[in-house]
Amino acid sequence: MGNRNQNRGVLNYASTVKIQPGSTIKPILDYAPAIEYLSITPATIIKDEYYTYKDGTPIKNYDNRYLGNITIREALKDSRNVPAVKLFNMVGSSKAFEFANKLGIVSESINEADSIGGSTYGYTLLDLANAYSAFANLGYYKKASPIKKIVYDNHIYENNNKKSLVMKPSTAYLINTILHDIFKDSNYDLKNTYLMAKTGQTNYDLKTRKKYNLPMDATKDSLLIAYTKDITIGIWIGYETIENKQYIDLKKKHIPRNIMRILMNKFAKENNYYDLIDEVTMKYITIYNDKAYLAKSNGYYEYFEEGTEPLTYIEQNIIA
Repeated sequence: MGNRNQNRGVLNYASTVKIQPGSTIKPILDYAPAIEYLSITPATIIKDEYYTYKDGTPIKNYDNRYLGNITIREALKDSRNVPAVKLFNMVGSSKAFEFANKLGIVSESINEADSIGGSTYGYTLLDLANAYSAFANLGYYKKASPIKKIVYDNHIYENNNKKSLVMKPSTAYLINTILHDIFKDSNYDLKNTYLMAKTGQTNYDLKTRKKYNLPMDATKDSLLIAYTKDITIGIWIGYETIENKQYIDLKKKHIPRNIMRILMNKFAKENNYYDLIDEVTMKYITIYNDKAYLAKSNGYYEYFEEGTEPLTYIEQNIIA
């Protein structure tokens, strides 16, 4: 659906209107490329600290705090801005967008702010949903289309959108395990199938807030991309204009989550889980001195691309 109005001539916000993606871009531009190209793992430590863009502009997190050394899993789950920009710079903007382009995310300009959703031109909601479907399909991208076949005057047009492998299956699998944590054990989680999701929002700049006397927490766009093994849903809410001082407040900001829960409960298949794939291993680990080690107790299970898992136990390291 592209608009809540059904009249002809209304804007289709799903497939024709480009919007800033907010934090929904982070798995696509920052975390997946880092896993794909740099052998980053969910247990890799990254420092959430005071950090600036190359022009010296400070980068803030949503809570105006820095958490210090945290795992990649924690950084993406909590949607920290600083780790996202750091990973984008580690991969390199050209390489990051080369990865994103294979998922249908194409930008007319490239800058550091893209890494946390501050795109100059934005993307359509359909573009974002298409990109996330590649994670759901364990690395295979296939552009969605409402047309399967057209038969007209003895001529047959068949949709030739073919799937192509755009990332290692292990990269998609690891991203999925992290995005599963977003709503895990919450009221929005699905009870009988494996749900993955990423939220995002964009805010008004200081100049706009002052002009229209908007509160600090006024939100411009609220997005949610949610998916299971068989269905991907993109949801955006917002207003066409700020002229009437219409904005998303704290209560409205969660509307996409409620829409997602309704749609997923109705359409998602039950008992649809991922089996562990050959390229991924699961290890019982702990973090010690900002490094992952195998653990015999007081640890947790983590996923790794085969060949990147820790090989030594924490007890051995302490004794040495």
